[in-house]
Amino acid sequence: MDVGYDIPSIARDLDWIAVMTYDYHGHWDKKTGHVSPMHAHPDDDYDYFNTEFTMNYWMEKGAPANKLVMGMPLYGQAFTLDKESENGLNAPAKAKGKAGQFTRAAGFLAYYEICEKIKSPGWTVVEDAEGRMGPYAHQGRNWVGYDDVAMIKYKSEYIRKMGFAGGMVWALDLDDFKNRCGEGHHPLMNTIKSVLGPKMTSDEQAARSQTILRSSVLEVPEEEEEAAVEEVIDSNEIEEVIDSNEIEEEEENSTWMFYAPLQPIRQLWYYLVPSS
Repeated sequence: MDVGYDIPSIARDLDWIAVMTYDYHGHWDKKTGHVSPMHAHPDDDYDYFNTEFTMNYWMEKGAPANKLVMGMPLYGQAFTLDKESENGLNAPAKAKGKAGQFTRAAGFLAYYEICEKIKSPGWTVVEDAEGRMGPYAHQGRNWVGYDDVAMIKYKSEYIRKMGFAGGMVWALDLDDFKNRCGEGHHPLMNTIKSVLGPKMTSDEQAARSQTILRSSVLEVPEEEEEAAVEEVIDSNEIEEVIDSNEIEEEEENSTWMFYAPLQPIRQLWYYLVPSS
């Protein structure tokens, strides 16, 4: 990030920044690892390979929380273990995992493929006792790390708590859209909707306002800083003009309206930005 991005500059110029907080580990490591750890894990090689560190680093370098959109995976990174008996984190795995029946890409499984597999005999699901990452599962020499409903809920709650602009996913078609696993249609997306969908409380609105004020204290020329503050004020005025009755009517007519790219649900907070 330090080499690739001038974070204060892009934070000043962009309306929002989608942060791809996934693919921290995969077959390229030649050993098992979780696709999207939430917090640092003592067994990880790097204490910065996790969602919490990444999002905080963006803010530390000058990106305001209310412009950050946090990524969540609706898939898992899959591995083929070198030895069936070595099946924890960092287990040797020189080969990609077997391709899924439908996604047909080695080293990659959609959530709907994973949730169906782990219901089959022989699969063992391992949960992190401290909730630092989602589960991983193994059967024979097959191994996959992924986010389940509980972890997606936790990450969505983190988005609200931190005052981020919202959440994004890779990708919509990887959720269990046909209810193959008995958790309901679109269990992950519906979990995100249930957490991010409700209107902000007064405390959350106050926290959002404080975030906007803090974001104006970037090391930029005074005239540019004033322009940035005016732009934020203008965007808030635009949001206030939105007819809430019209939005509620649209929600009633289209249950999945929030899936559409850049489709607002009441406020910027509720943008869900799906990857294509």
